[in-house]
Amino acid sequence: MIVQSARVYVVPSGNRRPVIVELRTDDGSTGIGEAGLAYGLGGTAAAAMIKEMCERAVLGRDAFRIEEIWNDIYDHSFWAKGGGPVTFAALSAIEQALWDIKGGRHCPQSQHSRSRTRQGGGSVGGEGLHG
Repeated sequence: MIVQSARVYVVPSGNRRPVIVELRTDDGSTGIGEAGLAYGLGGTAAAAMIKEMCERAVLGRDAFRIEEIWNDIYDHSFWAKGGGPVTFAALSAIEQALWDIKGGRHCPQSQHSRSRTRQGGGSVGGEGLHG
């Protein structure tokens, strides 16, 4: 399940502007995520951040390797380590969309609660941090 496209929407809705990302995989599965910046300023910044994060770190990747993608974005983004609402809203929206894809495939519960972060590596969650 390789992520092939990402579309970002800024949806005018009264005095709010929700920012939505839609990821689509090679088998046609889609996932939706929302950046939590619908109020006030910052929505268009989150939309731009989502677009760049997807182009650089999500497209062409296995949608089920959620933690690996999250860590790559976090570790290789200049602004992520310092954090901030725009950066983490964008990262959260992408993560939501990836979990939405995985959940839509009716994976076994064990794949939802324990996911390998690196090929051949340990799992996060479940019995232990690296167990």
